[in-house]
Amino acid sequence: MHVNFSENLLLDIEAETDLNIRLTRLLALIRKHLDMDVAFISEFKDSKRIFKLVDTKRPNEIVKVGNFDPINETYCNKLANNELDNIIPDTSKNSITRDMPVTKKLNIGAYIGVPITLSNGDIYGTFCCYNEQKDDTLNKRDLAFLNLISDLASQLIDTQIQNNEAKQIIKSNVLNIQTILKFTTSLYIA
Repeated sequence: MHVNFSENLLLDIEAETDLNIRLTRLLALIRKHLDMDVAFISEFKDSKRIFKLVDTKRPNEIVKVGNFDPINETYCNKLANNELDNIIPDTSKNSITRDMPVTKKLNIGAYIGVPITLSNGDIYGTFCCYNEQKDDTLNKRDLAFLNLISDLASQLIDTQIQNNEAKQIIKSNVLNIQTILKFTTSLYIA
């Protein structure tokens, strides 16, 4: 029994790249549809909000894939904990966002976001967009569209996570079988 892990690793990388391409297309679609400056998918991990995928109108040195902030300092965390509205047309008038350092750091004038919830109920992160200027046109219809796109993203992410978990179990089982075969083969030779 021979398993080529380098081939499997290459297939895993290709699958993840394909997923990232699909999700980035969804980000670009929603950002352009809502006429926003920035759209991103974040992941909550190790008490951080990590930018997993980003689509911007202009280059942005702060909102880049891999960059992160302490989760408790982010809109994403407050949104996921139902402490922040999904739509904030003017962050300078919102009692929560106007005092948050991240508002100035990222230059957020208007915001719309939704949590990304996995099939097991865990919150993966958020799907968010923002403008540097206020935007009084943001409405419930925009939120409904963002929720729809976020649901698609959630399904894609959920499938990838489940596939990765299944692959890890299979790899572990294959290694266990290989160890047993080596041990039993050495018994017959001795």
